[in-house]
Amino acid sequence: MQERLLAAPPKVTSGNQRYEVRPKVKVGRYDTVLIWCRAFSVPVAAADVSSPGR
Repeated sequence: MQERLLAAPPKVTSGNQRYEVRPKVKVGRYDTVLIWCRAFSVPVAAADVSSPGR
């Protein structure tokens, strides 16, 4: 089972963006950041954020 966390909706549709993660979120539990398009139900971008050797 995959656990999901909704960080925030996008602020804009292009360019650099930055989002803060709530302090209570245990970021070490997640391996991937995924940007998902709800309108079309498709991934837009993904990044591996797992620790080396994990």
